[in-house]
Amino acid sequence: MKRIKVFIKRIIPITYYRKMSNIKNYLKSIFLFGFKYKCIFCKVHFRKLLPTGLKNDIDINLMGGYRYTLCPDVIQ
Repeated sequence: MKRIKVFIKRIIPITYYRKMSNIKNYLKSIFLFGFKYKCIFCKVHFRKLLPTGLKNDIDINLMGGYRYTLCPDVIQ
């Protein structure tokens, strides 16, 4: 999967790649639509939130957060 991303980044100019990334994020937010969670910033409902990037429980406890807390609609 990583090879595919690197290959696409080499072929497509950065301006188009960013636009495609925004489209990908928009489609991901539509796919994750549901009523389990509500984002406090954009007021959109989701059935699942995205991971924060914290790898283990020690990081999560030190940072004082949860593993899955990122809104799929806000991420750019």
